[in-house]
Amino acid sequence: MHEQATIQGSKNLVKASTIIPAPLRPATFVLVLLLAWTSMFQDSRAGVAAEGSLEYSVKGAYLLKFGDFVEWPASAFPFTDTPLLITVLGDDPFGPMLDQLGKGRAIAGRTVTVRRTSKAEEARNAHILYISQSERNNLKAILASLQDRNILTVADFEHPGIAIAFVIDNDKVRFDVNLDQVEQAGLKVSSKLLGVARTVRGK
Repeated sequence: MHEQATIQGSKNLVKASTIIPAPLRPATFVLVLLLAWTSMFQDSRAGVAAEGSLEYSVKGAYLLKFGDFVEWPASAFPFTDTPLLITVLGDDPFGPMLDQLGKGRAIAGRTVTVRRTSKAEEARNAHILYISQSERNNLKAILASLQDRNILTVADFEHPGIAIAFVIDNDKVRFDVNLDQVEQAGLKVSSKLLGVARTVRGK
């Protein structure tokens, strides 16, 4: 990521540096540049496979960055060295790319661990849980099993029980935030994250 990243405007492409206020914390800077990165979709027409790969590269990067803007209660981490766990429930659209993004990363001073599972009960220890499209028919049972957990739920679809929903808007990866679900999970979300969300619902 560098200063030449661009964001698609209504008529022209402008440098990200011209719209980012200074001083800006590194985590916020990277989040804004992620939004800039998604404009690449408008020029990515090499084929469905390439476009899908780019889509989930962006979504994977977002999953990691969400952790910088979410606060979990201390009870969500039993030990001082408990890692921040990102879990993919169901079919995995990310592949090894998500592991590569998490390698060597630290969020709030904690290492990042990426896991996959097909069982909802094995997702209860997650801090960030991506619920795959393959699990939509099981969603009611999955969400019921997570009601007492401090988990940021993320999916590619909107649902009252999902905290963050990815959407494709004008060929860009964006996300909507459900504050009611965030609060129900006992989490706090930074206003900086809300500021770059497409839509914020709830309180």
